[in-house]
Amino acid sequence: MKQRVKIYGERNTGTNYLTKLIENNFDVKILKGTISKGSIFTFREWTKDLFFNLTKSKNLGWKHSVVDVNLVFNHKHKPVIITLTKNPYSFLLSLYKRPYHYKRNKPNTFITFLKEKWELTERDNYNLESLDSPIDLWNIKNQSYIDLSNTYSNNLILTYEELLESPNKIIFSISDRLGIPLKDKFKNYDNSTKNDNKDFNDYQDYYLNELWRKELDNDEINLINSKLDLNVLSHFGYEIYRKK
Repeated sequence: MKQRVKIYGERNTGTNYLTKLIENNFDVKILKGTISKGSIFTFREWTKDLFFNLTKSKNLGWKHSVVDVNLVFNHKHKPVIITLTKNPYSFLLSLYKRPYHYKRNKPNTFITFLKEKWELTERDNYNLESLDSPIDLWNIKNQSYIDLSNTYSNNLILTYEELLESPNKIIFSISDRLGIPLKDKFKNYDNSTKNDNKDFNDYQDYYLNELWRKELDNDEINLINSKLDLNVLSHFGYEIYRKK
């Protein structure tokens, strides 16, 4: 029987890339984290919620959800759980550019976006209808990854930046840490998963050289800093950013 693997990560954090990478290098079954295009369940947000309510005991829910630790522990196949975390500043910029599942009209400015509430879906698996800011998405989702890692041993916490820096090293670490053999020699996935004209090198340049910093002004930085959970931030090795 193939090893089951579940990937969790917020929007725009590389979950599609990591999925392709794992499919290229391992003979495993990846538990479904999205709804297939063309499915009747893609019709409305409530039908998407319904899909994961009906299937979460098998697939462990939406890939962007808060991790349900009890659901993980009760899964009969004891799956490997891999979580992806992205630098909060670049994550929020990405979320503003591609605000998947945002229920309001997209604001004209980034700082206005940061000040607006983020309405949650049922499949987010959190006990509130909305958050005070998109910044809270980063805090609560990544805290759930920490909570899982403290109790469930068959898991691996990754950051998007280390994945971009050395995808082959990450694949080897998944193999060693979780006991999953590689199919063959390492095989990367070089195309963008966002249907744009960028390739793997473009993403490496933008994120590893932190070119996104140029897009932030002091007011935006200060607002983000005021709402970030510093314990979560430090757990993943990130630091408070202050513009010079």
